[in-house]
Amino acid sequence: MRAMKKSSIMHTEKAVKVLYRIALSKDSNQRALAASLNLSLGGINYRLRKLTEKRWIKVMRDEEADNKFGFIYQLTPKGHAIVKESMVNYYDAKRRESSLLLREIGQLSRYIKQHILS
Repeated sequence: MRAMKKSSIMHTEKAVKVLYRIALSKDSNQRALAASLNLSLGGINYRLRKLTEKRWIKVMRDEEADNKFGFIYQLTPKGHAIVKESMVNYYDAKRRESSLLLREIGQLSRYIKQHILS
């Protein structure tokens, strides 16, 4: 597994989730992204701005929006590459975390059986 040498924004779970959510949706707008990721509009706005500055996403005007400020977000080719790498690393980290939790649950279960329920 390669270590990621990207900017610190990619080291956050929320930034990875934003990129992944954009990859899944054809019409990602700020409100939909904020709601689906349980982030405030300000939080999603900050992340989208940083991802746009890195040129990992592009902003496009939403022709179907009710107001002139409707935008949708799409991954750039560079963004797609980042998502692939990030999701593999994210998956590996979550799998390791899950293994540790399962081991701890086993230890707690044995302790309870030996010391509390006996």
